[in-house]
Amino acid sequence: MTVADLAESRNFYTNILGLVVTEEDDSACYLRGLQEACHHSLILEQSRDGGTCRRIGFRGVLRRGPRRRLPLLPGS
Repeated sequence: MTVADLAESRNFYTNILGLVVTEEDDSACYLRGLQEACHHSLILEQSRDGGTCRRIGFRGVLRRGPRRRLPLLPGS
């Protein structure tokens, strides 16, 4: 997600929502939830046109049956 003010956005996601910073530099901040095993679930990127979501994804686990890729969008 692009943001106009990286420091203010980092403050909101960490101090208000409780996400954890896993990596950051001058132009980006990688965040995840406390119990997530992955490196990040949200990337904040500094941009003049802040507030743009570039992509979104979902993680899921099939509890039973064979593991297989499920198409989410037509043609995927």
